[in-house]
Amino acid sequence: MPSWILGLLILVFIIACFTVIPYGVQILIVGFIALALFWWVRGKMGSGAP
Repeated sequence: MPSWILGLLILVFIIACFTVIPYGVQILIVGFIALALFWWVRGKMGSGAP
């Protein structure tokens, strides 16, 4: 997906996290985003990760 869409999704998630989502779920979402970003960056580095 285009990087601006990814950025927009992250922005929406962050806003949602600080408004309507319970604390425990916030941690899960932030962890998931961090993991997704990590894999995305690794893929960009060309290490063969998806």
